Amino acid sequence: MLHKSNPNNSITKNDNTPTDNIDVAWRQDPLRQRYTTHPEEAIVTDWARTNGNSVSDAFHGWIDLGESTGGAHLQSMPASVKEENYHYGMEWPTGIHRAIGGDHDLPNPGNLLAGALATCFDSTLRMIANRLGIVIESLSVTASATADTRGTLVIDRDVPVAFQNMTLDIHIKPADGTDSQLVKKLYAAAEYSCVNLKTLLSGVPVDIRYHTETR
Repeated sequence: MLHKSNPNNSITKNDNTPTDNIDVAWRQDPLRQRYTTHPEEAIVTDWARTNGNSVSDAFHGWIDLGESTGGAHLQSMPASVKEENYHYGMEWPTGIHRAIGGDHDLPNPGNLLAGALATCFDSTLRMIANRLGIVIESLSVTASATADTRGTLVIDRDVPVAFQNMTLDIHIKPADGTDSQLVKKLYAAAEYSCVNLKTLLSGVPVDIRYHTETR
């Protein structure tokens, strides 16, 4: 399991090896070449699952952050890159917003959605900055999602059951002397390549499958 080290908040693995200062191009370029000739290996699936241990409590639960499958695993990759079907072994307690009756004591699904957007955009910025040779001295990405809860509570059917808007606030400090045009290139590239941002902007079909158990 990953954890933050002190005092500089760099990420370390279980063996205490820092993961910062990695050459992103060195990691990604062989994959880009591989996917050009084997496009089927570029397909990945990420999943998360509630564990069902709190069915008697309507306002609390646990989310298993699961695993990610697919993607090429090249022999040139370092040993730290996990094989397919590696389970992260991380569960997170969840709650429900007070606006719809919850205790408002734990991250709710809206927080998880905003978190997914923020982390995706943050990591996309950092990876592309690394490829462009831009040194980032500080970076903070805040995602917010705003909804009118009259929709989900079926008070007014004219109110969409959805978040009506989302906002990304990016606070970034490139190193002194960084070319402003290169920074603009970074922003445009991040907006193009951020998977979660593009998914939210364009929408995606959701295949809903019920598996009802009977005695």
